[in-house]
Amino acid sequence: MRKIILIAIFVCIGFSISVYQVVNAVEDRATSVRSQGFDESLRNICNHVMIAVYNDILSIKEDHDNLVNFGEHVLSQNQHRIYSIEYKREISEGARKGEFLKFGVTIVKPEDTNFKEFGQRAFNFSFPLLDLKFTGYQQTNRKWMKFDIQDVVRRNGDLLLEEQKKHLPLKLSLKTDKEYYNVRENIEVTVTLENVSRSNLWVKNLDNETLYFLYGDAKWGTVAVGEKRKRKLILKPGKKIHKKFVGSGSSIPREIEIYGSYNMTFKGVKPSSVLKVKIVE
Repeated sequence: MRKIILIAIFVCIGFSISVYQVVNAVEDRATSVRSQGFDESLRNICNHVMIAVYNDILSIKEDHDNLVNFGEHVLSQNQHRIYSIEYKREISEGARKGEFLKFGVTIVKPEDTNFKEFGQRAFNFSFPLLDLKFTGYQQTNRKWMKFDIQDVVRRNGDLLLEEQKKHLPLKLSLKTDKEYYNVRENIEVTVTLENVSRSNLWVKNLDNETLYFLYGDAKWGTVAVGEKRKRKLILKPGKKIHKKFVGSGSSIPREIEIYGSYNMTFKGVKPSSVLKVKIVE
């Protein structure tokens, strides 16, 4: 699950009127979501994600002896009718007598206090534009524990990230100039920023200062292609700006993930996009 992060547009005073309209629109949308709680569509998405978390744990059950009793009995529903997972196992005999593992996870509203009793062992992963959060905990007295419920949550949160992007006034997309690249061949990516709101937006141009790339898990150094444009511009509703960037490829055949984000935050959330690139001999 990548770079979980909603509304704070940092622009100069001269741009405040246009920005104020957009901020108000997003704030009103968030207030509406909060007053309604979970609508059926969002509840279905959350339940889909929670079942994905459950199935993920089930698929690695054989690799972790402390998950031997994991099964359907761990599923219940929370106060919002969203699935909740809670599991506990304690070894009652033998050399490992007294060893235990217990964990829980669900999706609730930001103000909810599920699992608060677990103190520092509790965790929260927020999705501000959706007005919800993952909340959970894990406890064990085993010295080495490879299983981590937070890792499982991160692996299965992409659906919520994609849903959250729909609430941003700006949409970022990445596209390569071809489907495959040869080993050591440079990769060309076209970045598009689109105003999907109903208001004019002051934005900064696409360049190496406003864009951040990851190539796999490492920062990707790129060079912008084409002429430089003015630093700031008005982007009208439905309009787009484009920019090409070139970066080094891979020294071995593989499929690699390129992540890009635009440095403009909306309550902590940045427009972002991910694409997969195939490197062949």
